[in-house]
Amino acid sequence: MSGWERLAFVNTRTQTTNANDTLVTATFPARKFLHIESFYKYTSGGNDPRYTFNTDQGSTSYAWARNVDNATESNTGTGGDAGFVVNDIGSGNIIFDRIDITNVLNQEKQGIGRSHYAGDEAGSGNTDDSADPHWREYTAKWINTTEQITKVQIIMGSGAFESGACMTVWGSDAGSTSTFTYPNGTIFEESDTGKHYMFDGTSSWNEM
Repeated sequence: MSGWERLAFVNTRTQTTNANDTLVTATFPARKFLHIESFYKYTSGGNDPRYTFNTDQGSTSYAWARNVDNATESNTGTGGDAGFVVNDIGSGNIIFDRIDITNVLNQEKQGIGRSHYAGDEAGSGNTDDSADPHWREYTAKWINTTEQITKVQIIMGSGAFESGACMTVWGSDAGSTSTFTYPNGTIFEESDTGKHYMFDGTSSWNEM
């Protein structure tokens, strides 16, 4: 991903106080744009993996809306569905999330996301629809305007992630620039006068 840096990677599950699994990154440096990629499956009896930021799991801090397979879904997530994205797809599905977020300090953190998922029965002769690929598309926001996102976690509503679950966070700052420095001794010829100049390796071009 040109222009982006990897800020965090996690594939180790931890338990919350209510014994549900989480995937949680270490604290990473703030960037104005974030891209999250996650891959996971959760055990039977698990439900509602949801993304939250920093230490905020407040029920009024997040809101989202979504559609499934390009069809309108009436429910939107606020209140008890406390998360930037809440993926109640169901156990038995292998899920791949991609989420892009604006992460400007004094603005609400808004984002778009897409989840691809399918049952793991494919190739085993099972023709059940759960093995077919599906997707969900999300718009979401975190209303915090006093801090930037520097930690991401996916927390299960109940149950656990299966082995192999992982999450990567990428970041970029808008308007960042890179400076090319000419090496000492670089020679430049002025096309209209034919004069030659040599760079001193710091800041000056001196006529030869």
